[in-house]
Amino acid sequence: MIISDEFKGIYMHIPFCNNKCIYCDFVSTVEQRSQESYVKALICEIEREKCNQKIDSVYIGGGTPSTLYDGAILEVLNAVQQCFVLQDSCEITIELNPESVTEKKLIEYKKAGVNRISMGLQCADDDMLKSIGRKHSVQTFMDASKSIRQHFDNFSTDLILGLPLLKNDSQNDKSKSELSFELINKSIETALECQVKHISAYALKIEQKTRLHKKQCDFDLCDDDLIAILYDYTVEQLSKRGFHRYEISNFALQGYQSKHNLKYWTNGDYYGFGVSACGRHGLSYVKNTDNIKKYISGALPNVDKISVEQYKQDCIMLSLRLTRGLSLSKYRELFKEDLLQTKSAQINQLLDNGFITIESDRLRVLEKYLYVSNSIILKIIN
Repeated sequence: MIISDEFKGIYMHIPFCNNKCIYCDFVSTVEQRSQESYVKALICEIEREKCNQKIDSVYIGGGTPSTLYDGAILEVLNAVQQCFVLQDSCEITIELNPESVTEKKLIEYKKAGVNRISMGLQCADDDMLKSIGRKHSVQTFMDASKSIRQHFDNFSTDLILGLPLLKNDSQNDKSKSELSFELINKSIETALECQVKHISAYALKIEQKTRLHKKQCDFDLCDDDLIAILYDYTVEQLSKRGFHRYEISNFALQGYQSKHNLKYWTNGDYYGFGVSACGRHGLSYVKNTDNIKKYISGALPNVDKISVEQYKQDCIMLSLRLTRGLSLSKYRELFKEDLLQTKSAQINQLLDNGFITIESDRLRVLEKYLYVSNSIILKIIN
């Protein structure tokens, strides 16, 4: 098996937040006193990996990276630039929350080399934002967007489909479906008004140990059927506005696909720096501790080897999340086998049932089945 590692990506996790959203299960903390110690530990980890590896994408996520003290992102990205070879076209993304955006921070990020901003809206309703634990208002998002556009052209936002309604909602004369459609319409219009170039639209998932999981009885939750309808509606509305769906949950104007996220979906290699961060290098997975104190104290990551068979399955599952699908020639080059032969029975059945198609070199799930593609993909890999 030949694994190309000419270009790798870097993911860095910043765990600090001003508050914890009720649906969030990422490793994060509202305790801010350890920020400087954490940044030092992060830079030490980056320096341990110092090499001449070429990098074409960097993603700073969390948590909320924009809650870091002024100058921290500049320190971290300076360390990255000193330890790796960043390509001229390297995409460098940082996640922000609207309430923590300042002119000073935006200038710092620009100086540090950031060229892509991801700022979560989630929805365009102040009452809903408050109920899910967001600290910003719709107007705060719009004001922050205006500031961002003065410094950055490449601007992405996130929307959540199927957000839970409070059971004592004052608009109880309307159905849950009506309220949900009104909410996604307002959210899409707000994002477009703010001139975003990329939108990630995720279905709400209730994760274990989140506050939402513990307080489900307080909310009127959308069922899977309603969320699927909202998803199809979102696809339709964004398509009309020129946003191409290139992955199940991701939409972009021409030329604004996320280079870093595409690295994940095309089975690329990447470093993971920071607490809870994961990295991938061929058949090796690297995973840092989820404990912030242990990370600051210098805990080393765990390294696990996966089998070639698991690598094949990952390649199929991740690639088929993309609307362009899986390159059969690249699969053949990588694994020295023809997928159409080794999985002929499964693929022929799915072709006969109209779930997938093969066009030229591409095997892909039909777009109308992308939302339920997991079950289709499992039929291929099992």
